[in-house]
Amino acid sequence: MSLAEEPQVTPSQSVDGLMRRSVHMWDLGLSALIAATLVLFAGWVRPLWIDEVLHFATGAMSWTDLLRTIDYTTIELNHGQTGVYFVADWMLLQIAGANSFVLRLPSLLSLGLLLVSAVFIMRLRQLGRLWEFVVVISLIAHATLMTFAAEARPYMPLAASAVAMLLLFMTPPTSGRPRIYRAVGLGGLFLGALMHAYWPLFLIFGLAFGIMTQYREGKRWRSLHDFSISTSVFWIMPAVVIYFAVGQLTWMRKSAAFDHDPFQWFGSQNQAINSLLRLHVLLDISFAYWIILGIATAISLAYCYRVASLLGPPAILALGGIATSVLVSALSISRGYWIFERQWVAGIALCAVGITWFFGELWREGTERSPLVLVAPGIFVMLMTVAAATSVSQTVVAHQKWNEERQAFAQEQRSVEELLLDVNDQSIVYAANVNVARREEVWPQFTNWYRSQAGMRPEFRELNPSWTQWLWGPDEWESSQ
Repeated sequence: MSLAEEPQVTPSQSVDGLMRRSVHMWDLGLSALIAATLVLFAGWVRPLWIDEVLHFATGAMSWTDLLRTIDYTTIELNHGQTGVYFVADWMLLQIAGANSFVLRLPSLLSLGLLLVSAVFIMRLRQLGRLWEFVVVISLIAHATLMTFAAEARPYMPLAASAVAMLLLFMTPPTSGRPRIYRAVGLGGLFLGALMHAYWPLFLIFGLAFGIMTQYREGKRWRSLHDFSISTSVFWIMPAVVIYFAVGQLTWMRKSAAFDHDPFQWFGSQNQAINSLLRLHVLLDISFAYWIILGIATAISLAYCYRVASLLGPPAILALGGIATSVLVSALSISRGYWIFERQWVAGIALCAVGITWFFGELWREGTERSPLVLVAPGIFVMLMTVAAATSVSQTVVAHQKWNEERQAFAQEQRSVEELLLDVNDQSIVYAANVNVARREEVWPQFTNWYRSQAGMRPEFRELNPSWTQWLWGPDEWESSQ
């Protein structure tokens, strides 16, 4: 073929090719950011603490003993646990031995689901590629939230479920949008149903929010069947069945009695409120900067008053995130149980996504109306970038400390019998970290310790309901005192 016969590339084709390459580059950059986030917050050498040791200790158990442990402890010791995280950890520990990374792998994978769900929500709102990056930065900025990516407890799975369900209910199957949105959303739906007792609260909130969003976008349901399809009712029903089936085998059978001061770990009610606002919104940023952002936002809203309705849903989402955390705390107060910051993890994630979406809407309006409107979103992005950098630097410093501790555990020469001459929580945690540092199988001595805990001792097993006794008859355990 001569040069004269070569196909000609039109200007429009050239532009389309550049746009496709640009999109691919954005996607690669975003994927790299998410991957880097997972690597950074994986807590590779973070020492185990007592709550994680409750998971770690199951690694030396048989399948029967694992189920008995879940059966006996979800009332008295592992309050509100569905036991599914324990099963996942047990399987992973059978493969990898005493390994803290695999112990926390379900939480780390949940962080991945959370980040992807948040990105898809920004994409669903068509806010532009920039805000897909910003929402990841915003989540990183919430250091407390990111901490739970490296903790073997079901808080990060709940946070991932809460955000993924938003994506699901905002994306009806008839919308013509990518199927991956619904696949991710359905994954979050069942993850939450399996993992956490608080899941119905976030299911109800996410469903109500999704219905509101669909209605605002012009969706009108012609029949009950149409409504059921649009709101994924036929997926919700099996998730609810799974939730209740797992709950009836574990935490739903009986409630433990508590008489604690709910604000004990905060010091006072005011300090609890301050912590709630700091973790959800203020972060560790000087309040003066938030005042500047508030003034800039007010000016932006003055220019965009005709489209203020676009800002309603993200504002409701952010406030809803705070409200769910308040409701969870109120539940603890009503039960005479402690309030912990970890109870707010899902609410923090919802709030972070809502606030980012809010400023993303402002940014879009600013590009169409006035550069002055862009000031507030620009300030928000800068604040989140600074907070994210602080979160990352704190994690890097923590890793240095954790690495030194891991080296000290690796240098420990005593045998497990010597380490556990005096069995208490402190010695158990230390021994578990030594076990991890030596990269051996999980030591069976942790099983003996577990059997002396509340729920496992005879006085509890005689009073509390049990379903494993129906399968295998009365156990023959002897508690180590």
